[in-house]
Amino acid sequence: MEKETVLEIKEDVTTHQKNTDGHLGPICNNCGGFGFTLTFGGVSNSAGCKDCDQTGVASMTNAQLQKEVIGMKQELAELKNIIINALKEKSNV
Repeated sequence: MEKETVLEIKEDVTTHQKNTDGHLGPICNNCGGFGFTLTFGGVSNSAGCKDCDQTGVASMTNAQLQKEVIGMKQELAELKNIIINALKEKSNV
C-alpha cells in the first residue's frame, strides 16, 4: 500500500496576506500572492517564492519597466522647470 501525501495549510499562515488580494500590485502567478510555495513530500515547511522574491507581487516586464522610467524622466523634467520658474519669480519679487 502506498503512503498518501496530504497537503496541509496552516490557518495562521493564510490570515497574514501579503498580496493575495492585489493591493500591492499584480499578483505573482507562481505563489498566488503569498510570497511562498508549499513543498511536497512530507515537508511541512514552505519555500520562499523565487519569482517574486517573497513579496507576492509579480515582476514587471522589461517593456513595463521602460515605460515607468520614461514617465519618471518626463515628470522630473517638468518638476525641474517648475522649480526653476518658481525661483525666478521669487528672485524678481
